Amino acid sequence: MPTGESIHFLVDALALPRVGDRLHFAAGRTPLYLTVREIDHWFFTDDEGSDPCELAVHADPDADEAQLLAVRKLLNREERQRWIAQFSMLGYLD
Repeated sequence: MPTGESIHFLVDALALPRVGDRLHFAAGRTPLYLTVREIDHWFFTDDEGSDPCELAVHADPDADEAQLLAVRKLLNREERQRWIAQFSMLGYLD
């Protein structure tokens, strides 16, 4: 769940982000520009789920007011789920 003015999501892509990387999401009227602040790696046994690992990205928006407003909208769970669903390489993280 995002807190303050940051957003969190799962990533399943060929190129995985690193701390400090800039992420650009072109979706909707306001593209979202984020900087990766933290990455969590979770590993699971076969008994704990279908995916052996998950990569959770914690990212902060640019200080631009439009970016801050876009991320604030994503504090709403339904809005966040809709936004993440637009990208096949992202997964919802509650």
